[in-house]
Amino acid sequence: MVILITFLLLFVSIGNAAESRDRFTSPKPVVTNEQVHGWLHVWQRRLRLEDWKIDVKIVRVWELEQGTLGHIDWSIPHKTATIKVLSPADYELPKDKIPADIELSVVHELVHLHLSALPLNKASRNTEEQVVSMIADALVNLEHEPPAAPAVPTE
Repeated sequence: MVILITFLLLFVSIGNAAESRDRFTSPKPVVTNEQVHGWLHVWQRRLRLEDWKIDVKIVRVWELEQGTLGHIDWSIPHKTATIKVLSPADYELPKDKIPADIELSVVHELVHLHLSALPLNKASRNTEEQVVSMIADALVNLEHEPPAAPAVPTE
């Protein structure tokens, strides 16, 4: 009986130690759902898409089209959309670069939403993707880069 109680106490203490260790050593997530929803809220307002009901989800690589970092599905008549962005767990970038890239993905997909009113043309899909990328890059860069000093006229 004493041996049984000793083993029971040993297993309980090992389990408690593992829980305690996990609580203190679990890495902080690279990007949280709250951050992604915050970026959605900020950029939805900036891009004047407040009349849309838009949700954003962090998804694993197998839930996206191969080679993409994000995707958006929308319903124009209902003004609803769902944005999917790649989980930080599936990124190949350094951890410190991932948050900015996910924010860029959110902006990129919102720009697609603005273009959803235009007729789709499969022949120009690559061109549209390039334009959306350039616009999203420019918007995010304007947000995060310090303003350039005004040029001083020379005489």
